[in-house]
Amino acid sequence: MKRLIIYSLGFVLTGCTLNAPVIGVIDGDERFSGTASRTYPFRSGELDVVSNHGVRCTGKFSYFKGNHSGSGKFTCSDGREGRYNFTVMGSEGHGIGKTFNGQDIEFYFNRPGK
Repeated sequence: MKRLIIYSLGFVLTGCTLNAPVIGVIDGDERFSGTASRTYPFRSGELDVVSNHGVRCTGKFSYFKGNHSGSGKFTCSDGREGRYNFTVMGSEGHGIGKTFNGQDIEFYFNRPGK
């Protein structure tokens, strides 16, 4: 019986998903917002945002082992793609990147007031 309880607790802990609100800007004028979701204990997650122009971008990201940073790649409904890097500061974070056609990206997650 003790094994069943331990295994059940382990299953619950591994299935924990954390969602963080994301806001940002592409090339200075296209704003976007959405969610970054991370499943513990894995060092990876998914991004899902929509811009003020109605463009949806989704992607995946990974945390680097041993520090508070990571990187990701995204694809948008209008055909744009890109890469980004981010840094985590406590429960908040900041990232920068570029689309493959050279547009700058900057975003914040789980950051009140931004």
